[in-house]
Amino acid sequence: MRLVLLLLARRLSAVKKMIRDREGARVAVMGAFGALFALVMGGEYIVFLHTFRGIARELGVGAPALTLYTIESFLVLVWLVALLSFVVSGLWIFYRASDTPLLLSTPLPLTTLYWLRATETFTLTSWAFVGRGVPMLLALGASYGSGGSYYLLAVVVLILFMAFTGGAGALLTAAAGAAFRRLGTRTSILLIAGLLLGGFALLVGRNVVPSTADFSAI
Repeated sequence: MRLVLLLLARRLSAVKKMIRDREGARVAVMGAFGALFALVMGGEYIVFLHTFRGIARELGVGAPALTLYTIESFLVLVWLVALLSFVVSGLWIFYRASDTPLLLSTPLPLTTLYWLRATETFTLTSWAFVGRGVPMLLALGASYGSGGSYYLLAVVVLILFMAFTGGAGALLTAAAGAAFRRLGTRTSILLIAGLLLGGFALLVGRNVVPSTADFSAI
């Protein structure tokens, strides 16, 4: 694990060098994406805040049940987006990254290389949790006037949720790489994406949109 952290630190230092050297075009693109991401998060926070307050105002006693249903349904969608993003990106990063032949030619253990690729993929694909989950949890706490203990617990739960998704994504990526090793990477990506979306639609998707029976139960 120490070696993985060292390799990640080397990559981070390359990014810092790019910023320090003021490579204008790249820095401008990164800044634009960062500003857009923050703007989207702010908009989502406002939408969630008005939604949760509207539910509490209109439903009264039934508000917590519908709020919980909304949160669960939304987190399922976040989980699917994050998992799909991890597997699609992971198939490319694990098996087609430009530095893979170089790393394989070194004494670097395969286990360390696996952890490195999993960590890189997780870092690149965790945007769904940050951009979707964080605004929702902040809005939920603000709408109910929660104290500091809520936000601490929310951070812990979100980290555990991210770790679970990252582990599942790494496992699915390795399984897809083994199952579709005779196919090209692009074909494998299309197949696994189709299987994930199809499985989600059959097993989970029909329960995400509330039915009349769900509203009656609430």
